[in-house]
Amino acid sequence: MEKTNDGTVIFYGSIGAKKKDIIGGGESGNRKTVAILKELQFNVIIVEKPYPLKTPVLRNIIYPFQLFLSIIHFCVLLIKTKGKKSSHIIGFYNYLIYFEYLLVILSRCLRVNPVYEIRAGGMIEAYKSGTFIYRMFFKATIKNSNKVLCQGKEYVSFLNTLTVNKFYYYPNYVLNEDLDNYNSNLRELENDIRLVYFGRITPSKNIEFIIEICHILRNKNIGFSLEIIGGGEIGYRNSLIKLIDNYNLANYIKITPPTAHKQLVEILKQKHFFIFPTVEKREGHSNSLTEAMSVGVVPIASDIGFNSSVISEKQLIVERFDPELYAKKVLQIWNDKSWPSFSIDVYNNVCRNFTENIVSKTIFEVHS
Repeated sequence: MEKTNDGTVIFYGSIGAKKKDIIGGGESGNRKTVAILKELQFNVIIVEKPYPLKTPVLRNIIYPFQLFLSIIHFCVLLIKTKGKKSSHIIGFYNYLIYFEYLLVILSRCLRVNPVYEIRAGGMIEAYKSGTFIYRMFFKATIKNSNKVLCQGKEYVSFLNTLTVNKFYYYPNYVLNEDLDNYNSNLRELENDIRLVYFGRITPSKNIEFIIEICHILRNKNIGFSLEIIGGGEIGYRNSLIKLIDNYNLANYIKITPPTAHKQLVEILKQKHFFIFPTVEKREGHSNSLTEAMSVGVVPIASDIGFNSSVISEKQLIVERFDPELYAKKVLQIWNDKSWPSFSIDVYNNVCRNFTENIVSKTIFEVHS
């Protein structure tokens, strides 16, 4: 790519630099943003948002201090960095809105254009249920940001009621090179149904619910397999293994540790359905969802977060948490032989809306 910029972006957010194993969707999305900024020839300086400790007492004491130190670091960089510069602040609102407001105001006071990126789901609920003080700080953060990026289309109309600022839709996306991985012909349609889930293995992702779906399929004498790919707490993983054993599904379900991206893509090329019954309260635009769709894996998902607007196929959304309904949806698509049509549709959806080229233009505009 030609050199397009000589400016500096001071990026505040979590990228998982200090994590050895599990990288969540937020961190993965932030890494992609940093990569695009660098591809656009911006000089990127990262201030990593600290992670709260797991021990409650220590977290309540140490975490605010860690946040304070990261803000000091951010401020020093705003002052010391020469030339054209802007800031890119990853916002998770809720109790963090007060820190995020400070980052935005510091940027403005030091004549650095702040770009505030709203990540994850639950923003509207947090605003409506928040105190007067919370709503005041949230609106002030939005109004004082030079540009605001939001991950869900659902947020744009709501944000427009708060201020006249210009908002940019900034969804998760796949790299251009990954669009070459689609080939529905690689999957056999005459044999077993191959299901997959990949991402964080946590209770909020409702993995045991997926196992319940498999139990129903087996009782219907349907040929299938499920691969669960990802990392999570050992205790929860062991509870899933126990559930699999209780249902006598050990020959049908495999749990695989997190894999490198290229290896994951090769696995996905052989799968038919991505089962995503998430109950995560702050589910936003799932990276896993977009990546599955980019390889033509058909998602069957809950109506949580931005799933509906990302998938854009009502037939693939299950509004109630009933494993029978999920099993029925899978079998309906499989038996009426509409899987190839859905596969190409979800792939084309990614090509039209969720690619590196598309979001790169947005990033360039907000930081130029």
